[in-house]
Amino acid sequence: MEKVDVPLAVSVGDPSGIGPEIAIAAWQYRQKHKLPPFYILADPALLASRARTLGADISLSETEPSQAASLFQASLPVVPLASLFTDHPGRPDSGNAKGVIEAID
Repeated sequence: MEKVDVPLAVSVGDPSGIGPEIAIAAWQYRQKHKLPPFYILADPALLASRARTLGADISLSETEPSQAASLFQASLPVVPLASLFTDHPGRPDSGNAKGVIEAID
């Protein structure tokens, strides 16, 4: 039987929290810690903005869950949400609630 990599799904959580930073750092250390493939359910623009804020030089790839494992080594797979987020680290924004719920669902 052939081994199939099934990626883990990670929710961005509340974008005012540290979920985006954790996902970015986890992807950056994927090889060092031999992490299994994962994708993040998020607004790609939020992750790009947060990566810039952190000074993290990473590649993001918008994808479907079924393609995430094949992209994982070269870029952080992002399954886009329909909802968009505002990026204000440390400042909760009720306008992000719909997206947070969508990412959890």
